[in-house]
Amino acid sequence: MTTLRDRFPWTAATARLLWIDARRRRRVLVLFALAVLLFLALHAGVSAWTARRLSAAADGIVARRGSLELTSVAGPERISNANNRAKALRAATDLVVLDEEPPGPQADTAVIGRLGQFDAGQPDEESWNRSAAILEKNALALALLDEAARRSGSNWEIPYREGVSVRLPPLLGLAQVSKLNVAAGRLELRRGHPDAAVAIALRGFVIVESLRDEPILLVQLIRGSVLRSHLGLVREILASRALDDERLAALSAAVEGIEVRGPLEESVVWEMRAMRDALLTADFGRVPEGDGPWITLTALRWLLRPVIQENLRHYIVAMDGFASRTGLPPHRRDAAGAPALQDDGGWLHFLSRIAMVEDESVVDRGDVWDAARTLALTALALERWSRDRGTYPERLEQLVPGALDALPVDPFTGELPRYERTDSGFTLSSAGADVEARAFPGSTRVLRWEKRATAS
Repeated sequence: MTTLRDRFPWTAATARLLWIDARRRRRVLVLFALAVLLFLALHAGVSAWTARRLSAAADGIVARRGSLELTSVAGPERISNANNRAKALRAATDLVVLDEEPPGPQADTAVIGRLGQFDAGQPDEESWNRSAAILEKNALALALLDEAARRSGSNWEIPYREGVSVRLPPLLGLAQVSKLNVAAGRLELRRGHPDAAVAIALRGFVIVESLRDEPILLVQLIRGSVLRSHLGLVREILASRALDDERLAALSAAVEGIEVRGPLEESVVWEMRAMRDALLTADFGRVPEGDGPWITLTALRWLLRPVIQENLRHYIVAMDGFASRTGLPPHRRDAAGAPALQDDGGWLHFLSRIAMVEDESVVDRGDVWDAARTLALTALALERWSRDRGTYPERLEQLVPGALDALPVDPFTGELPRYERTDSGFTLSSAGADVEARAFPGSTRVLRWEKRATAS
């Protein structure tokens, strides 16, 4: 006869587990309580240790860079709509018309992009005609650049306190407007209108300056890209055209007023502040309403507190070093003790590695932009010097005093840029050509300037 025990053999084991004797039950409960207390003590000790490490690292960074709180980032000053360049530039991006049909090299973006490749030689006649037609249908967007140039300040009204979820300006639209502007300048140069090309370059620098005080890394990368393309346009203008004193002075003032390293370094610091806030609050997304998810998130945040604190310490130290590297020219980094970029922080720092934005290419780009600006200022000074004397100097030292207030410094070497006077003009270059090739593969080279025979 089959019994209940034979049919359900697991019932006896279950009964023995549930009905253990009181002494054994007390022993199990005591051991469990001791284990919980040991875990809590260990968790508290490790949390206190990681908190002290985090606090010490944060104090050192705060002493150098100010508060790490997001609320400390105010952005540009408020400005009226009538004087705000950003309003006109945003309207320009909304009016850009670029057709992608047919796709490939005949698309509008591809045609305009070819005019920005100064080192690729002269485009064919069809490309010039297509470019003229594209610029004609974007005349209103380009006219808004002139309106932006007439305004006195800029504020893109970015809500910085939103941290990692901040809403950015129309960066793709700004890049498209910049390419159209460079194409317009090159077309005017081809038509024999260097003064118009200078005016177009100057309004391109308005885009650059409109983004100067917006400390977000992606914004500063777009700003540097716009700067580099318009310095290429200036190089093309100076290479074969003689400009009058007024145009040379206007270009010199515009280029001299552009700051590269300060805004780039501050943007890295803002990224550090934003991600620090995200790691501290674990607010990588919106938490659903209700008690359950909140309790779960709170418990998980408490459990991972030591890990989060240690990852945050590693993150802010690495980002502080990254900011220092972007803010210093290459020849001063070793002397100043700027730390090298960190490839990883070990398996424990997995959150830090995910959040990290440090990238050697960002540092390289900043170096190239800085060197290109130095070469532009030097080339413009050479032009002013030659207008007074009818020839170019044998050495760059002759530019000071007079054409320059101080000797130009190649940020890659800490010395004068490479300069040679030639029969038709001069050649001027930086020692960072290999860095430029690495940071901008296949793009126009702006670290070599050459003056050819001029045309009036």
